[in-house]
Amino acid sequence: MIRITGVDDLPDSIEEVPLFAAEVVGGVLLVLLLIGCAVLLYLLLRRRRLAASAPSLSCALRERGKGRWRSSFVRLGTHSLDCFAVFRLGVRPLRSWSRGKMEVSTPIEPVTFIPGLSDPVVLEVSSPSTAEVFELAIERGAYPALRSWAESAPPRPNSVV
Repeated sequence: MIRITGVDDLPDSIEEVPLFAAEVVGGVLLVLLLIGCAVLLYLLLRRRRLAASAPSLSCALRERGKGRWRSSFVRLGTHSLDCFAVFRLGVRPLRSWSRGKMEVSTPIEPVTFIPGLSDPVVLEVSSPSTAEVFELAIERGAYPALRSWAESAPPRPNSVV
C-alpha cells in the first residue's frame, strides 16, 4: 500500500472509495441545498421588503410584442409605478413610470398564455417622454385598482389629504 504523506483523509484501500465518494457527493448536495434555501429566503424577504412600503400587484411584463413574459410585481408608489422582477437579486425596479406622466391603455384579452396569472388582462403602459411601450399583464380583478391609482392626482407638497 502506498501512502501519500500529508493527506490522511484519502481512503486507504479500494473498498473505502465508494463510501468516500458518497460522502463527497452528499456534502456537495447538502451545500447546494443550503445555498438554494438561502437564495429562496432572500427572494422572499426582498419581495416582502419592497412590497411593504406601498400596495403591490402580481403581474407579468414584456416589451410590446417582443420576448417572453417576465414574472414581476408592481408597486403603486406615491409618485411612480415601479415594476420589480420576482426572480432577481437586485432591489432596483426593472421599469419605473412617473404617476402623472404615464399612460395606461384599456385592457385587452391576452393572445398567449401568461404564467403565474389565472385570469389576466393585458395593458399597454407608456410614458410620453420615452418611446418605449410595455405590455403589463395583471389579474382582471386588479385592473380597477391600477386604473384608479393612475387616474388620481399625485400628492402635491403641502397638500392636506
